Amino acid sequence: MSFSIAGLDKLQKQIEKAARRNKARHRKLLADVGEMFLQKCAERAPKDTGELAASFSDSQRILDVDSDFVVAGTTYYVARMVEEGHEIVRRHRSAGRGKRGKYNKKKFGFAPGKHYMAAALDDAGKEIPAMAEAYLKEVGKEAGLDA
Repeated sequence: MSFSIAGLDKLQKQIEKAARRNKARHRKLLADVGEMFLQKCAERAPKDTGELAASFSDSQRILDVDSDFVVAGTTYYVARMVEEGHEIVRRHRSAGRGKRGKYNKKKFGFAPGKHYMAAALDDAGKEIPAMAEAYLKEVGKEAGLDA
């Protein structure tokens, strides 16, 4: 038993044509998602000094949009330690040979991570479907699929 659906090839061509015409709109959608994620990270970041939250909106931020994915974050050196946690290490100088002596490290424990970026990703994940739906409606109208 075989069957065919009339107009399926035409529909596929319309969708492909709309996708080719909307590459810039697609990149803008991805950039908007990245911006929203960075904003959520700044909101969720611990506010002890404010430097970490500020790093998501100044020159230390990362926002790279490729054809299918977004890389967003910060280059601030403390960000990863605050997110994932780190060992607490103190250095002290002890008498040793030579003028400078010797530095010893002593571990005092572990500072747990705050996981603010994971929480920001969860928050952003709740808003992304609405953004994608609006994008698909615009592309669908342009492709002639506005039923």
